[in-house]
Amino acid sequence: MKYYVINLDKRLDRFKNFREQFSKISTLNNLVRVSGVEYEDETGDVQITRAACSAAHCNAIKLGLESGEDIFTIFEDDIFFYDHTLDLIDKSLQYLKDKDWDLLYWGCVPRAEFTDRPLLKTEEDYILKVMCAGTAHAITYNREFALNYIKNLPSSSKRGEWIRWVNSNVCHDHFLKKFQIQGKSYTPNEICACQYNGYSDIDGNESNRQDVIEKEFGDYK
Repeated sequence: MKYYVINLDKRLDRFKNFREQFSKISTLNNLVRVSGVEYEDETGDVQITRAACSAAHCNAIKLGLESGEDIFTIFEDDIFFYDHTLDLIDKSLQYLKDKDWDLLYWGCVPRAEFTDRPLLKTEEDYILKVMCAGTAHAITYNREFALNYIKNLPSSSKRGEWIRWVNSNVCHDHFLKKFQIQGKSYTPNEICACQYNGYSDIDGNESNRQDVIEKEFGDYK
């Protein structure tokens, strides 16, 4: 499987750190760096950075589809893995092999927005269904889902098109919730990839994302 990591050209320090993390789960030959998208912004408007982030994810999905592989994984560059990550992801993908599925989240923030049960148990104790969750820092995509998903996204990376899109859809990870409710998204029963606490290029400030992801996932699982 190919892995794609989104990384801003001005944040190669993050790419260096990510490569060290990635070596825990695969060889660097399987990793493709995808340049992040930046749009001119003199106002600090979070909608503009959300538009840029969503456009970058779209570019990464397109690269994954161009590879021709049945599944591919997209990472953001501010994440780390756990000792159990590789074994649990491999086990989860094996479980999904003969199923009709869309997404495998390596970690997520369950949200009781469209349902009061954002995570559902399956017949196996090591994998859960995702019915509503945020974050898109580490997701494995099924090719068939990705082909249909990108039809809902702007066809180019033009700033105006993506700002209009986020004004209607908030951002990529929020938009994915519309598909999760179909019951074809999954996550291991333990977080396998988590974002660090620290500065968020999207929000433009310090963020406690690791604390939020670990607490919310623990509360709902």
